[in-house]
Amino acid sequence: MKKQGLKKQWIEVFLFAFVFVCILVATCSIFPKADEHIFSVSMNFDFASIMSYALNYGNGRLIGNLICIFFSFLYQYKFIFVSLTVTVISICVYKLFFKDKPSLIIPITFLVIFPAESMYNSLILDFPSFTNYVVPAAFISAALLAIKNYKSTGRKVFNILIISISTILSCLFSENTTVIVVLLSLSILILGWIQNKKISVEKVFFFVSSLIGSMVMILIPVCTGTSEKLSSYHAVTFSISDIFGNTMLSTDIINDFVLIFFIISFCISYITIKSRKLNSLDWTCISVMFLYIVYSLLFSDFEVLAYSRFITLMFTVIYLFAASYLIFKISDKRIRYGSISLVILAVLSAAEMVVINILFHRTFYITYYLLLILAMFLISEIMSNDNIVSDVKMSKRAITVTAMCFFIIFSSLQCVSTFKKFDDYVIANENIKNSTSQTFEEKFGSGGFSIEIFTDAIENKAYYDPSESVLWPRDGWLECLK
Repeated sequence: MKKQGLKKQWIEVFLFAFVFVCILVATCSIFPKADEHIFSVSMNFDFASIMSYALNYGNGRLIGNLICIFFSFLYQYKFIFVSLTVTVISICVYKLFFKDKPSLIIPITFLVIFPAESMYNSLILDFPSFTNYVVPAAFISAALLAIKNYKSTGRKVFNILIISISTILSCLFSENTTVIVVLLSLSILILGWIQNKKISVEKVFFFVSSLIGSMVMILIPVCTGTSEKLSSYHAVTFSISDIFGNTMLSTDIINDFVLIFFIISFCISYITIKSRKLNSLDWTCISVMFLYIVYSLLFSDFEVLAYSRFITLMFTVIYLFAASYLIFKISDKRIRYGSISLVILAVLSAAEMVVINILFHRTFYITYYLLLILAMFLISEIMSNDNIVSDVKMSKRAITVTAMCFFIIFSSLQCVSTFKKFDDYVIANENIKNSTSQTFEEKFGSGGFSIEIFTDAIENKAYYDPSESVLWPRDGWLECLK
C-alpha cells in the first residue's frame, strides 16, 4: 500500500512538471504591454528606486507593482513566472479537493489557465493583468490549502504562517480581489461557526490577515499622499444607464465561462436527481441550467447587439435563480451552505464591478476562480460520496494519456498564436519607426502555419524588452498595422 502511494506521488510530480512545461511552450512569446514599458523607462533597476516607485504609483497594489517592475527588467523570465503561477494554483486546487486522483491534474490545470478565449488573451497573454488578477489566486489557494491541512499535518505554526502571509499578500494586487478575500474569509469563519459551533484558530487568522492586507492597500496611497493619482482610473459611476450597461457587459463576459457552468450544472443536477424524487419545478430548473449552456455556445457571437445582450443578462439571472433554488434544496447542509456561499461571493465579485467606469475581462478572473472552486467542491463531494472512480470501469491511464495529448496540442496551438501576436507587435513598431503601414498578411501571407513566424520573432527578439517599444503609451497601436 505504501509503495502504491509513493507511485501515485511520483505520477503527480511528473504530471505537474508536464503541465509546467506545456504552459512554458504556450506562453514563451508574450510581448510587453504599456505598464511594462512605463516601468522599464521610469526608474533604475535598484532596490530603492523600485520600492519608491511601487509605493508612489498611487494604487496601493504594492506586490502587483513590484512583480511587474521586476519582470519589466528581467523580461526574459516572465513566461517562467506565468507557468509557475498557474502550476501552483493547479497544485493547490488539486490538493484542496482531491487526493490520489492524478488523472484530474491536467483537466484542473486547463480550467485554471483557460476560462475562455477572451479571458485567456486578456489575462495570460497580458503580463500586468496576469500579475494583478491571476497571481493573487495562487496566494488565496495556498491559504485555503493551509486551512485545510491545519490540523492534519501536525505543523500548525507553519500553516498559520502560510495562511497569514499568503492572505496579506493576496490583498495587495487589485481592489476587487481584496474585497472578495475579506468576504471569503468572513464567510469561511461564519460557516465554521454554523457547522461546528466554535471558532477555529486558523479561520480567525485568515479573516484577521485579510483585514490587515486590505488596510495596507488602503493606507499606502494615503500615507504616500498619492490617493488622487489614479482617481480617473478608479472612478465610479452611479448613473442608472451606466450601471445597466456595465451589468450587461459583465454578463457578456461571464457568459463565456461556458465550460465551468456546464460542470456546475451537471454536478447540481446529479446531486438533485440522486438525492430525491423530482417535481416539475426541479425539472424546470435543471432544464433552464442546460438551456443556458446551449445559449452560451450558440449565441455568444451576437452579444454586440443590444437586444441579445439584454437576453443574455436575463438568461444569466434566471440561471442564477434556478441553480440557487436547487442548491437550497440539497439535504446535506455542508454542501448546501458551502455552495450557496460561493455563489453569493461570485455574484458579489461581479456586482462590485458594475459601478466602475472601466471594465475588462481581466477583472472577472476572481469571479471565475470562485466558480472554479465551486465546481471542484461539487465534483469532490460527488466522488467521495458515490465512489464514482471505483464504479466506472475505465482505464485511468488512458484518460491521463488522452489528457496529455490534448494539452500538448493546446499548448502548441497557443504557442503559434502567441508568436503571431508578437510578430504583430513587431510590425507595429517597425511601421512607426519606418513610416510604413505593412500588415501581418503582407509580410507572412494569409495562409496557415509558416516557419517564418518563428524565425522573424527570433530575429526581432530585442522587442521583448519593454523599453525598446515605440508604441507605448501610444493609443491605438493596432492602427499602425493598417
